[in-house]
This record gives sequence, structure tokens and C-alpha cells, in this order.
Amino acid sequence: MQKIILRLILLCLIALAVLFPQITLKGAGTGLNLWLFTLVPTLLPFLIFTNILIAIQGDLWLSRLLYCPLKKLFPVSFSGTYAICIGMLCGYPMGAKAVADLLNDRKISLQEGQYLLCFCNYPSPMFLAGYVCQVCGLQEYSWILFTALYGSLLFSGQLFRLFTPAGHGQRQCDSVSAVSAISDVPAERFRFSMLDNAILQAIRTILKFGGYVMLYSILAAYIRSIGVPWIFPKLLTEGILEITNGISDIALQGLSVSLMLPVVCFLSAFGGLSTFSQTASVLSGSKISLGRYFFAKLTNGILAFAIAVLLLQLL
Repeated sequence: MQKIILRLILLCLIALAVLFPQITLKGAGTGLNLWLFTLVPTLLPFLIFTNILIAIQGDLWLSRLLYCPLKKLFPVSFSGTYAICIGMLCGYPMGAKAVADLLNDRKISLQEGQYLLCFCNYPSPMFLAGYVCQVCGLQEYSWILFTALYGSLLFSGQLFRLFTPAGHGQRQCDSVSAVSAISDVPAERFRFSMLDNAILQAIRTILKFGGYVMLYSILAAYIRSIGVPWIFPKLLTEGILEITNGISDIALQGLSVSLMLPVVCFLSAFGGLSTFSQTASVLSGSKISLGRYFFAKLTNGILAFAIAVLLLQLL
């Protein structure tokens, strides 16, 4: 049944591309312009620096540094702490990829992996500061954006631990011995071959991101072409499809900060269907429930929206 539905959807998309080539071309152009002139200069340097950090095992050092405070907040193993750090450093969908890699290496249990995905697959600080704040002109309110986003991460971690079996984070034997074992791993010296690999990996990631942005930009163009008088539902639908396009279009509407900021927080925390697709691709074969992950991301978005509204009311 799913294959039949997928085929019908693809046939409808092909028919739309043939019947309305101008809309398809405009949507593809919008997505590619957004990717090339905004996302590439914003995210590519950060991806390269992050890849170099991982190559010299700086991520393990960061995990050691944060393990003690994080284990008091979230019932996760040391390997789980690594997934949280990667998710916060690299953003979508690298947190999910870290979880998938740890599951494949049997360093965490399936229950811990499902729990981690409730809060470790999040927008990176560079995306929030370099793209969201700049595009929406929210530099003055950036502290609210970061508080809402990472506050929702914290609340989600506490909320979903209530529905997670106790002790799932203890798979990796004793936590102290785990940290000691990692501490004994010698740090890698920087080599220029690491820089080459970091650039190639970053370009691969940004190219894949660009493909998703372009495809969902075409879908957003079809939505924009619908003659609905209420512009805000259309903008929200665009953002739910693909957050970079949605946030960019919302920023152009001249909305008040009290309306724009909570909506942007919701979209950033939720991630959109484009990010969900990328996450699903890296989790393929991991036995992770995508339905539970989708519910968790929806909860993340609602919590971020509520925190942003509350902080704006307190100003």
C-alpha cells in the first residue's frame, strides 16, 4: 500500500512539473539561490571547522568535559553524551547520524538511541546565529531564540525520560571506566590531509542539504501559487515543509517580533519535513521508530514556541 501511495505522489509531482513548469522553475531557483548565497557561506565554514575538530578527537574531549554535568540532567551513557555534543555542534541531521553510528557499533541500546533522538537532533548554534538571527533581524532577541531552543531541549529530555525504561543509559558498563578508557586514547595530531577530508565531507553535507532545500522549495512554490487570501497559514505550511525557505519568507512579511519570534522558534525546533527526510535517511535500518521521533520533534517545537512567548511576555 505504501509503495502505491508513493508512486501516486511521484506521478502527481511529475504531472505538476510538466503542467506548471514556470512554478517549478521559480521554486527550484529560489531554493538554489537560498542555498548558494545564504546557506553555503553561513554553514560551510562551520562544517569544515567541526569536521577538523572531530578528526583531531576534539569531540571526545568535549564529551569528557560535559559528561559529568550532562549525566545529571539526562540518564545517558558516555557514548550518549557524545551524540548530544555532536548534535549541538553540527546541527541537523548529524545528531541523528551520531545515534545511528552508535547503534551500529552497539555502544548504546535501542532504547537509549530512541531517547536521545528526543532532544539531540537540533539546529546548530551557527544556523541560529548565522542564518536565523541575520535573516529575521533578531540579533537583539538572539538570547530569547537560544533560550527557547535549548530550553526546549532540556525540557524534552526531562519529559521523555518519564516514558523511557530505567537504566537504559547504563549499557556501556561503568561510566567512570568508560570515561577513563576514552581518556587513554591519544589525541590525533593535525595533518593537512585532515583538512582535505574535512572540506570534502563538508561539501558533501552541504550538497545534500542543497538538494533537499531545492526539492522542498519547489513544493513551497506550489503552495504559494494557491490563491488563498490568508498569507500566514501558507507561510507556516512552507516552514513546516522546509525551515530555511519558511523562515526566509516569514522574515519578508514585516511581522512583529512578538509573532515572528515564537513561530521561528517553533519551526527551528521542529525542523520541518525536509529535515525529517534527511533524518529518516541516516536512521535507515536502525530500527528507530520514526513515528516516535516525529512526535518528539513536534513536542520540541511546541515547547520552544511556549518558552519564547513566555519570555516575550516577561520583557
